Amino acid sequence: RESLLNNINILFSVSSVANAIWILTWHYEKMLLATILIIVILICLILINLRIERSKLSLKEKMFIYLPFNVYFGWLTVATIANITTFLVSTGWGGFGISEDIWTAIILIVGFLIAGLVIMRQRNIAYGLVILWSYIGIYVKHISKDGWNSEFPLVTTTVTVLIVLIIITMLYTLFVIKKKAKKETVGN
Repeated sequence: RESLLNNINILFSVSSVANAIWILTWHYEKMLLATILIIVILICLILINLRIERSKLSLKEKMFIYLPFNVYFGWLTVATIANITTFLVSTGWGGFGISEDIWTAIILIVGFLIAGLVIMRQRNIAYGLVILWSYIGIYVKHISKDGWNSEFPLVTTTVTVLIVLIIITMLYTLFVIKKKAKKETVGN
């Protein structure tokens, strides 16, 4: 296990320092620098995830290394999308004349495509649960009277469909995991 920790320690250190600086840049509204830093953090987490994925882990290591990094990776994916969006808004970007609700739907779809790829390629249910949770949060905010009170039906419809697709993707992935485990059990 020492080799796994040696493989991820520098990346984790870089991501931690970048995260500390990101907090300051976000607080002081230095959006370009905050966006660059969150992308650095995300790249570190992608590389950490790939290294962890290639390692044979015990149940304990899955619980205390694999799971926390995957949850963190999921949140950072969502945060990166939100950070990039905030940066674009802060620059006054007009979205090529496309309305905000259409851009929101596009961003949600891109987020789902990224999540679907990670969930299925890495068989990463923990990551998927984080994405699901964030999309449910977006849905609740859009239908809530304290939120946007269903003011953007395209966004509400898009996020509803994507929630269903995330659930289907995770169920399919669980089916694949179970099928592979059954095949390995029969083969032994």
